[in-house]
Amino acid sequence: MHLIERNDYMSRLISLKDKDFIKVLSGIRRSGKSTLLEMFKTHLLESGIKESCILHINMDSWDVKKRITNKSELYEFIKENVSGERSYVFIDEIQNIRGWEDVAIAVYTDMDVDLYITGSNALMLSSDLSTKLVGRYIEIQVFPLSFKEFKGFFTESEKMEAFNEYLRFGGFPGVIKISDERNRNDAIESIYRTILSSDVVMKNNIKDVALMERLAEYLMGNVGNITSIKKISDYLNSSGIKTNPVTVDNYILMLVRSYLIYKAKRYDIKGKKVLKSLDKYYVTDIGLKNMVNPQTDLGHSIENLVYFELLRKGYQVYVGTIDQTEIDFIAKKGSDITYFQVSMTILDEAVRERELAPFKKIPDSHDRVILTLDRIITDNIDGIRCMNIVDFLLKY
Repeated sequence: MHLIERNDYMSRLISLKDKDFIKVLSGIRRSGKSTLLEMFKTHLLESGIKESCILHINMDSWDVKKRITNKSELYEFIKENVSGERSYVFIDEIQNIRGWEDVAIAVYTDMDVDLYITGSNALMLSSDLSTKLVGRYIEIQVFPLSFKEFKGFFTESEKMEAFNEYLRFGGFPGVIKISDERNRNDAIESIYRTILSSDVVMKNNIKDVALMERLAEYLMGNVGNITSIKKISDYLNSSGIKTNPVTVDNYILMLVRSYLIYKAKRYDIKGKKVLKSLDKYYVTDIGLKNMVNPQTDLGHSIENLVYFELLRKGYQVYVGTIDQTEIDFIAKKGSDITYFQVSMTILDEAVRERELAPFKKIPDSHDRVILTLDRIITDNIDGIRCMNIVDFLLKY
């Protein structure tokens, strides 16, 4: 199995080398953050950096945990192991050390070091903590493999076979290297259980594990559906899990902070404001969703893929609303705005009209794109671009 090329991430790391910022690689566990640092280390060595000038510390390592138990020990370890010349320090899962941000700032300030850190919990960059690092860090969100990265394991003639595999098993780098289907499923389940136990339950000292598990299952079974906290609470209570909206809201925040679940807020296009209720939820890797709830609507699974592809491209993504109709996604990057509809097919005229109708209500002239699995479609309908979803994932 050949090395997975992650050119977009590598290009960004290379462009940020020696820039006066702490580089923070964040994202769900097993998305490939540590491997990216190893690949970047190889790049540094090939560009002439001496190995003695590179220090890689993995805070998940048992040997490291025995030697480094607090922020003072971490600082001293780095100080003792960097050379007197420009050094490159990588620290994996730095959030395992309480007060890690003090260490990051001290290393950044006191030593001639280019610092790279990874973390699997968004709490590490929550508003309270990031104030200490304000103006001193650049965050790079690392997701599981995109379809373009995933397809590198297949030939051009196997494009649709690759898409079907991706839609079924997702893009965790370690999973694609497993050929046996049963072992793949076991690997995905292991990743899910580890995230839920280590990054959600243990990290937040959750007592009601059954509630958290049922909540995660509910969100994964309702990908792409607009829902409310009260509706979720009512469903759980009707299922015999006693809870309330406040607890549900807090538990969802914990799932979001673990990067397992992402929340897409609704945006009122005419009112030009973000709405405060009735959000949508998406699962970071489609393989996780399929493992937990394999019966979810295929259309919503494809919508899930599109949502994360837009995030990978650096867009802020919202669900659009206009005159009681919905536009699947509003993708914003600075002044660049594109509206997206996602549909299994628009070959049927009634379906086509239903999907295109919300676009016609939009009062501005920003791009409109409809994505579909149809292979034989026109490129343009009344100024609305039409794209096959597989082509979008590979070329957009």
